[in-house]
Amino acid sequence: MLKSRKPLIFSLILLAAVAIAIMYWFMQRSDRVQAEGQWTLSSGDAGCYTGLRFMENPAVSGGAVSIEETSGNSIQTSYGSYEYDGDDQLLIRLTNPEAPAFPVTIGRNGNELSAKFKIKDEERACSYTLTDSK
Repeated sequence: MLKSRKPLIFSLILLAAVAIAIMYWFMQRSDRVQAEGQWTLSSGDAGCYTGLRFMENPAVSGGAVSIEETSGNSIQTSYGSYEYDGDDQLLIRLTNPEAPAFPVTIGRNGNELSAKFKIKDEERACSYTLTDSK
């Protein structure tokens, strides 16, 4: 009789472990500022990026990012990844073209995102409006 219960007990323990892991993952994410979406510059210092797009990857603490810089009629898009380094801190690593990693402090209020970061050795404070939430 005990032998027939071993698989059941093992399955229940495994199910409980998975449930605890999922709860822990959601608790870790709950206080984070959610950056996912496509953002367009609404106001900010001269030299702010004109567009940001964060594509979350639930398997990691971050995801993919693209950044647009506009100069006259020219738009340069850079691609890379981001990861959370605290609830309101992101670390962005651009790989195409390659650039040094840089931290970004973000805040979100509905469809508005505020971002503070260094661009070319100068501190920038920029505000963005959500244009696409996917």
